[in-house]
Amino acid sequence: MYTCKPAKRSIVLTYLLILFLAMTISQLVVLFAFFLKAVGMYILITIWSIVAIYLLVLFPLYYKKTRFLVSDGDIVKYTFLFAFKYQYMTMDSVKSVSTIITPLSRLTGLNFIVINALGSKMFLPFLTKKECKEITEFLNENVSQRHKISSEE
Repeated sequence: MYTCKPAKRSIVLTYLLILFLAMTISQLVVLFAFFLKAVGMYILITIWSIVAIYLLVLFPLYYKKTRFLVSDGDIVKYTFLFAFKYQYMTMDSVKSVSTIITPLSRLTGLNFIVINALGSKMFLPFLTKKECKEITEFLNENVSQRHKISSEE
């Protein structure tokens, strides 16, 4: 049974990307201030308020509350962003597993697993490289054993 949380390294990269995007939009608002007149200040206040809410409240809660549980019988994902979300998939329904390991994944924590089933998908984001490989091997072994048993019958 594997129990894991999102990698803490990915939150740093996410923070940096959001701050870069907010600063870029702020520069565009300042650049076009002549056309926006008084509305530009309201746009800046709105953008930075949303960024502050995400970076100071929502992302830390997401990383604190999210859990992935993978066992012999089922896969469970608990997440929180705006509301608690619970996803459950039985191991019998898993048809294939895709692993996405990005370059510099040890530094960024951007490793993902996509679990495909009949009519559904489960996405496990921001895993460490080690956890990603272990869970993928476990799931592939489980699927291949089930396939061998069904082909022998």
